[in-house]
Amino acid sequence: MNTRSNNGYSNNNKEKTVVKKWLAATPSPTKLKMLSLVSLLTFLGASECRAEAQTQNSTQTPKVSAAQSTQYPAPPPLDRSLSAGSPDCQKYDQYNTRIMSTIYMPSACDTVSPGLFGLRDRLADAGWGIQGSFSPVAEYDIKNRYGSTTQKYAGQNPSAYSISTLYVTYDLNRIGFPLGAQFTGSASQIFSSDGVGEAPDMDPAMTTLGINVPLLENTLELKGGYLLTIQDFVGMNLTGNAGSVAQGLQSSIPVLVGMSVYTPTPTAEITVRDPWTKSFYHHFAVSRSISSEGGLAELEQNPTGFRLHTPGTGALYINEFGYKTGFAQNSLPVWARAGFIYNTTDYAKYDGGVASNNYASYAGLTMQLTKNANDPGGLSLDVKVDAAPSDRNIFTKDFAVNLFYVGPFESRPFDMVSVGYSKTWESPELQDVVTARGTRNTSRVSTQGAISYSYRVMPGIYWISTASLVTNPGTVAEEKLPTALILNEKLIFSF
Repeated sequence: MNTRSNNGYSNNNKEKTVVKKWLAATPSPTKLKMLSLVSLLTFLGASECRAEAQTQNSTQTPKVSAAQSTQYPAPPPLDRSLSAGSPDCQKYDQYNTRIMSTIYMPSACDTVSPGLFGLRDRLADAGWGIQGSFSPVAEYDIKNRYGSTTQKYAGQNPSAYSISTLYVTYDLNRIGFPLGAQFTGSASQIFSSDGVGEAPDMDPAMTTLGINVPLLENTLELKGGYLLTIQDFVGMNLTGNAGSVAQGLQSSIPVLVGMSVYTPTPTAEITVRDPWTKSFYHHFAVSRSISSEGGLAELEQNPTGFRLHTPGTGALYINEFGYKTGFAQNSLPVWARAGFIYNTTDYAKYDGGVASNNYASYAGLTMQLTKNANDPGGLSLDVKVDAAPSDRNIFTKDFAVNLFYVGPFESRPFDMVSVGYSKTWESPELQDVVTARGTRNTSRVSTQGAISYSYRVMPGIYWISTASLVTNPGTVAEEKLPTALILNEKLIFSF
């Protein structure tokens, strides 16, 4: 999920500046573990991609409610059986946010304090809900151990960051909205070593401020406000569970083409489901694009999350068609989807010109293959492909395949193990630009293999260990770097 130019390098100063910015950092896609994404999607409300983080860092450029019942493919919430030990804690789950289409928060039963010292009860009496998370992360390339050299990819030097997020919800049915309607507000903060490829430092920022309204028995769902669009399409989190998922390999292309990942963009969405099974759906959104220079440039221009518009951005349209079944005792859930992203924002082309748009297509399949004794655990498959024009995007196509198993041992029903492989093709046009400037032996393709284990320490605390073997971990702006073996350790505290 990198790059060269013909000799038509632009004479226009603005165009030259933009191309140079892209050249300054051209990370390899998945190779950057998209850890940030998984973390950002999961907690910020932002998991698309590490590659995006690295790309932007080194370049400033280039009882479930009806509304939730069909929301997630496979596997379903990992905490269903927790009610046996805490029969009252699941009553708070109706106040968990439902505004993210592809991610759900863990049950209150699977937090460090199900009742939150009595606060959840008092808030629920007034129609409010609260939930949050804190996640420290550390990573390092143990194969090369470059130490003090200038960092060129995530984990080259010992790196660390932490992400904190708080969600607040309100039951809008209490003031006359249809049953299931909900307001969600969230805020996040990132403390980071802020090296190339790492999650960026982010002061406290608003990451969600919107409402979702199900209508006609959830055949129609409306959503609007300040939203992180990466949380509503594609499906970047393997299980959908924000509190316990092991790592999976992902793509950076949807973010490079304009979907919001750090701070939100004004967005309106509509989802239409077939009235008979509610499995077939059409999900459409109109949003504002992030900066054409990438997620970090957008974060610099909109650090609080409240800006309606940032310089040079236009409308972004996302269209997804899919088939998604919910969890059922006698069947295995499946989620198949395909989508198209169209961005009206101007993008610099590597030949020196300017494109009046950008676009990408994607497709994904997530399906549970087996069940085990730790129902609803078992083996699942996740496959994704992405494509975008190579004359204006660092990465032009990619694919990722993940296998993940929930409840790998009878005594560990909440643990999860995942293995994955991905391959990303870099823009040949950008690679031509780099070659014309004298850089040789750059990469055109990057691959990554990863294995991850999520260990449930206790309710509300998960320890996730990931090892990733990455070819071409650097950027297209320089010669190839040795294959990296990056270890990532992450703790998740849910409350």
